Amino acid sequence: MKAALRVIVNSVCGPVDRFGSGVVRYHGNRKKSGTEEDMLSLMWNTIRSNNGIMMLLKILSVKTPIIEADGMRMLACKALVGMARSETIRQIIGKLPPLNNGHLQSLMKEPVLSDKRHIHHQFCKYASTLLEKIAGRQANVLGAATLEEIRKAGVVAQTKIVYQEKELLQLIHDHLLARGLHESSSALQKEANLPKCSTP
Repeated sequence: MKAALRVIVNSVCGPVDRFGSGVVRYHGNRKKSGTEEDMLSLMWNTIRSNNGIMMLLKILSVKTPIIEADGMRMLACKALVGMARSETIRQIIGKLPPLNNGHLQSLMKEPVLSDKRHIHHQFCKYASTLLEKIAGRQANVLGAATLEEIRKAGVVAQTKIVYQEKELLQLIHDHLLARGLHESSSALQKEANLPKCSTP
C-alpha cells in the first residue's frame, strides 16, 4: 500500500512550474509549461475519476497495520495536498469527511504508534497545509474547530463592524448599571455626557 501511495504522491505532487531552457535558467526566470500543467491535471482527474479522493481520505483514518499506519496517513495527506491545487478537487475534498467534521484535527493530536512521532509531525505539516488550502486562510488546526467553523471565523474576520461611539459608551454604562456598579456608571455618564435615562 505504501508503495502505491508513493506512486500517487509522485504523480500528483509535481511542480506546476519548472525551469525552462538553459538560457532561462541562467537568468533565474521561471517558465510556465502548459504541457506540464496538462499532465498534472490529467493525473488529478484520473485519480478523481477512479474514486482516488475517497480512498485517500479513508486512508487518513487507517490504524492498521499499526507499524505502517502513520506513514500511510502522511503519504495520503501529502497526495491530497498535491491534488488540492485543483480548485474543483479542493471543493470536493472540503465537503467530505474527515475535513468537514473536524476529524482531521483530532487525527493530528497524536500518532497511531508513539515511536512514529517524526512521521506524525510530517503528517501534521501536510494536514495543516491541506486545511489552509481548503479554508482559504491559515487554520488553527490544533484546536477543535471544524472546517465550517474556520469558514465562519473567516467571514467574521472580514466583516467590518461599524458602531457609533456614543452607543457603545451607553452600552457600557448600562452594563455597569446592571452589575450594580453605580458609581462607575455615574462617572461614565457624566464624563461621556450620556443621557440620564438608559436605553432598554
